[in-house]
Amino acid sequence: MPSLTARSARVEIDPEGKKEEIEALRPQHVYTRGEQMAADADIDAVYVATPVHLHAEHAIAALRAGKDVLVEKPMALDPANAQRMCRVAEETGRRLAVAYFRRFSPRFELAKQMITEGRFGQVTLVRIALHSWYGGRPGGWREQPALSGGGVLSDVGVHKFDLLVLQRYVESQQHRFI
Repeated sequence: MPSLTARSARVEIDPEGKKEEIEALRPQHVYTRGEQMAADADIDAVYVATPVHLHAEHAIAALRAGKDVLVEKPMALDPANAQRMCRVAEETGRRLAVAYFRRFSPRFELAKQMITEGRFGQVTLVRIALHSWYGGRPGGWREQPALSGGGVLSDVGVHKFDLLVLQRYVESQQHRFI
């Protein structure tokens, strides 16, 4: 079995301004441009956590450089850019995924199991509440729909919708095989 070596790198346009954060994470390399990291043959995969309006550009560059990509949600600013990202992933044979991490949270796994087992009966209505959001910097990119894709709903609310869609998919698969 081949041995695996974990390497980490970070792209930071202002390394001095993020010095404490970088020291805490201890990446092996810090680049000031994404192209530098994409050119590093030792990097196999890239996590894109830039402002949403840059997701497509950064993900496509990494895919074309032969990297697998995990992109933060929302995937892109609009469906056309998301489709471009998917086409490039297919063309390059690289993996592309969106970071819907809450799918794997133990409390949501439990809720999914309880719904699947029918412990609530047939679910006909779901009420979604957002209890927190990034406080942010006034005027920051998250508060500008042209850069963020839509604010709180697309930034945090999308996790709730993802869980609903995922649950409906699980239910549809079960009904298909019964």
